[in-house]
Amino acid sequence: MIVKNIRGLSKILPEIESVFFIGGKMLETGTKAPNFELPDQNGKIHKLSDYAGKKVILYFYPKDNTPGCTKQACGFSERYPQFMQKGAVILGVSKDSVSSHKKFEEKYGLAFTLLSDVERKVIEAYDVWKEKKNYGKVSMGVVRTTYLIDEQGIIIKANDKVKAQDDPENMLQQV
Repeated sequence: MIVKNIRGLSKILPEIESVFFIGGKMLETGTKAPNFELPDQNGKIHKLSDYAGKKVILYFYPKDNTPGCTKQACGFSERYPQFMQKGAVILGVSKDSVSSHKKFEEKYGLAFTLLSDVERKVIEAYDVWKEKKNYGKVSMGVVRTTYLIDEQGIIIKANDKVKAQDDPENMLQQV
């Protein structure tokens, strides 16, 4: 059977209702999240595997110090103690430099880790580098995307329709 209406697939096969098609690739809940090594705002290297045994909110955002990214980061920072109580950590990823992340962290007093992916290796591994349209102009960039990864490194939620202001509260409810 060929299914042309992917959005209706979960009605036909309810057991795969959590399939996400992003940028032509399929990211399935229940699959292993790609491991990575990236420096944080202090230059310390972090690996996804370092967080085994904890839930990880891995969120990708376009740029430090922009209005939407700032709202999202401050929202996660305000709720960080609640995430920690639930055994979760927050990792924000953009292609900004370590020094840009450090300034962003200091300016807003962010309580969580920001990872620098200037070479876009992790951004591309998580398929968030895509064509974007803004006021009719087409360009490539990071599409705001949030993943929830369980204690064993398995993707349990993926969202590429993120509203910056609502994302922190929505993720707190999902953890």
